[in-house]
Amino acid sequence: MEDNAKKDIEVIKLGLEQKFDKLTGDLEQMRNEQVSVAQLDKINDSLKEQGEKITEFNEAHESAKGKFFHEQLKSFLTANKDTLKELHGKGTGNISFIPDQEEIDKAVGDVMRANGTIGTVPAWNDVSLPNVMLRNDNPMLSFAKNYRTSSAVQPFTEITGWEGNAAAVAEGGLKPQVDFDWITNYATPYKVAAWESLSEEVVQDIPRMMSVAKDFLKQKHDLKKADLVYFGDGISPNPTGATVYSSPYAPVTGLTTAVATPNIMDVINAAILSVWMNPGITDGVPYQPNLVMLNPADFALNFVMAKDGNGLPLFPQAGMFNQVRIGGVTIVPWIKIPAGKIFVADMKLYNIGNYIPYFVKIGWVNDQLIHNMFTIVGESRFYSYVKNYDQGAFLYDDIATIQASILKP
Repeated sequence: MEDNAKKDIEVIKLGLEQKFDKLTGDLEQMRNEQVSVAQLDKINDSLKEQGEKITEFNEAHESAKGKFFHEQLKSFLTANKDTLKELHGKGTGNISFIPDQEEIDKAVGDVMRANGTIGTVPAWNDVSLPNVMLRNDNPMLSFAKNYRTSSAVQPFTEITGWEGNAAAVAEGGLKPQVDFDWITNYATPYKVAAWESLSEEVVQDIPRMMSVAKDFLKQKHDLKKADLVYFGDGISPNPTGATVYSSPYAPVTGLTTAVATPNIMDVINAAILSVWMNPGITDGVPYQPNLVMLNPADFALNFVMAKDGNGLPLFPQAGMFNQVRIGGVTIVPWIKIPAGKIFVADMKLYNIGNYIPYFVKIGWVNDQLIHNMFTIVGESRFYSYVKNYDQGAFLYDDIATIQASILKP
């Protein structure tokens, strides 16, 4: 820094001196040519002005001299040599050197644009960092039963069975007795979390880095939570997902080999009927599926692109990547559903208890502090469960399997 500043000053000083020398040469030539007194006075005034500029520059340069960092440090070490010797002997302790920034700024002096050169431009020069646009699967959670709880314990009670039945009783006859049993279970809270490690420099140097990092962490958390609600394998620490609770298609009496050319709505209606006709308990309230999920390619082929015999759209309300609502059931394309699969469920019976809402923690792990690093953790805790007698409300199978079951030979 000091060497560059000195070079810049010398260039400026040389330019002033060269202009002064040129004016002096012009004056000598004009005298030899015996020009008018008025012209000589003019060149004399210019010389006087240029000479004053050189004098002012030299005086300003001398008054503007300050101490660069290494000069201040050298003075500091010299003044504290006894203290440093003492600390060295003890093998412990420290002293702090804080440079006078005003002196450093003063020492730098003026630097002209024409005197500068452009070196290697940093990779983050003029960075305008956008957010990472990940898929938003949060709407898939809205089909389930969501609720807030502040309790670290989440009990739920359900009937486990009963004995006896009602009957017609003759006058004076003995009335039959009925009873029932119940059980109280406890849901397990699950945690979804992720962390990032950043340097202080990357946050300071790149605009919006901190904001983008926190947003990315939240998006990754949300994607994993939705994935676990539908596809968690139930092996600790994972919850059991809705597709894992699901049963395969159970053929419905009267629909088997009954449809000549079954389309996708025939498949969906057969699946819904299969769920509806198999309640969790005898004489129980039938499940009423509110959600059907397909792979986007299957959705496009069977809804968006499907045509009737006249070449007109079979489902004109269907659009690419949009959900369709038919007969009180929402049909949704979701990339997480494998091609050829169909998920049909009464998702109101899948419980999501949001216990600890998503939050962020920032801190230092191990020796991060002395390396100018820090860690961001994003996490939440939630309950995820289905009552035992409600597990029949979920169906997950191949479209082709259901289609083959109802296809009329």
